[in-house]
Amino acid sequence: MIISGKMAQRKQLFKFLDEMETAGEILYGVHVNQKSIISCYVRNREANHIHFIDGGDGGYTQAAVLLKKKMKIDAFKNTQS
Repeated sequence: MIISGKMAQRKQLFKFLDEMETAGEILYGVHVNQKSIISCYVRNREANHIHFIDGGDGGYTQAAVLLKKKMKIDAFKNTQS
């Protein structure tokens, strides 16, 4: 998911997500960047094309790195219980 917002909005969102993560409801990864990239897959210019939007400097990939680290920590915690 790509979200655009101001710093105060981002802090509010992260606070909400952190609370859910602390409660064990979710795990999430995030990558904050000032750039975005749009790619277009075209089969037919007039009717059959798809746009992909990602954050610059790694976007989803960097968010996934953070999420996978959290998942390993969570899995370790669960084996210790």
